[in-house]
Amino acid sequence: MFRIFAFLNPCNQMEKADFFRFKSHQYCDNPACSSCHIVDGGNLTTHSIIQGQVRCTVCKGKPFSVRKGTMFFDLRTPMAKIVRCLTYLASGTGMNAVCRNEGVDGQSLRSWIVLASEQVTAFTTYMQQDMALGEVQIDEFWSYIKKKKENLTAEEKAAALVDTEVAENQGDRWCFVGVCPDSSFIQTVHNGKRTQDEATEFIGKIKAKSNGKPPLFSSDDWFYEKAFLAHYGVIYQPPYRGRGPHPATYLVPMANLRYVQVTKKRDAKGNIVEVGNKIVYGSREAIEAHFDAAKRSKHINTDYVESRNGKFRLCCARLIRKTLCCSKKAIFHDAMILFTAQVFNYCQPVAALKQCINPLAARFERKYRQISAAMAEGLIDNILTINDLLCIRPLPV
Repeated sequence: MFRIFAFLNPCNQMEKADFFRFKSHQYCDNPACSSCHIVDGGNLTTHSIIQGQVRCTVCKGKPFSVRKGTMFFDLRTPMAKIVRCLTYLASGTGMNAVCRNEGVDGQSLRSWIVLASEQVTAFTTYMQQDMALGEVQIDEFWSYIKKKKENLTAEEKAAALVDTEVAENQGDRWCFVGVCPDSSFIQTVHNGKRTQDEATEFIGKIKAKSNGKPPLFSSDDWFYEKAFLAHYGVIYQPPYRGRGPHPATYLVPMANLRYVQVTKKRDAKGNIVEVGNKIVYGSREAIEAHFDAAKRSKHINTDYVESRNGKFRLCCARLIRKTLCCSKKAIFHDAMILFTAQVFNYCQPVAALKQCINPLAARFERKYRQISAAMAEGLIDNILTINDLLCIRPLPV
């Protein structure tokens, strides 16, 4: 009787709507199958809705879980509860409040954050391959793990010199963000220290998530020049003049690389008193032609990436200043930022991008069509819910 009761327990069953939602994003991953990696190709048949299993009718392989390849695989907590907790976190609610209201354990919630970040990272990596970039605004925003760098004790600083794990989980933490201004799409997010090596790795991620062609880059006046040369530079051999040793080679920017900086002067209190700009790479004629053809960004600025940075602090409690919600481990801090970034891209509309589809709409009639950042980039056709985003099994790149 106990086995029958456990089998009929609704918590152990899959809802029919959830089953078919998962099934629509599943595919056979058997390399010998002719329908391998074909999503919703009609080759998957239902094996058991209660057990949540499907099987491929082409290769006639073993039944597999319809949750395979998603963050919900092998989780026993009801999917609706997990999605609800993650939705609260991506809306600015702190972890302790979510744990109290939903009756979940903090360790479970932290593990869901990591799984969700891995899920959306794999999904957006597939979606952004060969992505054409017109302009990317890059910036960094500050946060900290456990304690601010200025508040660390001498013992904690000494321990950080001995143990790299201790150094990783205390002190300042910087998040590098790259945004496409015409769509407000967060193209790349990278977490680490504010160093030259981290900046170089960040630019490498931007290039890896695109077709490799350099866009127009905009940033504040920081040391990105060497980072761009590392990924968008070519080796130049100066001509030999017939006397002495051959001159050494060095990196020069690609002919189509354009990079501009926004320079800001501040007073003694930190208030901005003057804003200017500087062209680092590229010609002024080519840069002006780009801004003339742009949809939203019509001059040299970093307004759009700074706006996204402000929304990060609004929708992620770990980043709110002067609270006790700060992260205690870097892995959960970084995972929450990665997850929140893709919620911005795929699940939230951008107010400035809405389209008027019915100018003469009466009361209670739909006048505007909401557009998300991913829709503006042509990656998807409609705004996804967080439930949809986490149910998609990403294809391998």
